[in-house]
Amino acid sequence: HLYIASANGKLYICAINGTNCSPTTAPSTTNTVNGVFATTNALYATSGDGYLYYSNNNGNSWVAINGQPDGSPVKSVYATATTLYV
Repeated sequence: HLYIASANGKLYICAINGTNCSPTTAPSTTNTVNGVFATTNALYATSGDGYLYYSNNNGNSWVAINGQPDGSPVKSVYATATTLYV
């Protein structure tokens, strides 16, 4: 799949060639999605509201994880088996 972060607050999941895109539920209803990282079991979305969001069901629902200590926008995320980097 191809994952696209969006200024409208949604994350789009598309076929690998960029067609047949479907929006997920918005991680943050009032802020942009700045970045996305996908693993085999989860999606992580960064947001302009200073949070990192986690979904284990292809974006149907999201859990907010504290991102930046000062609340500034989170621009990117990278995940390993044991660590999240923001």
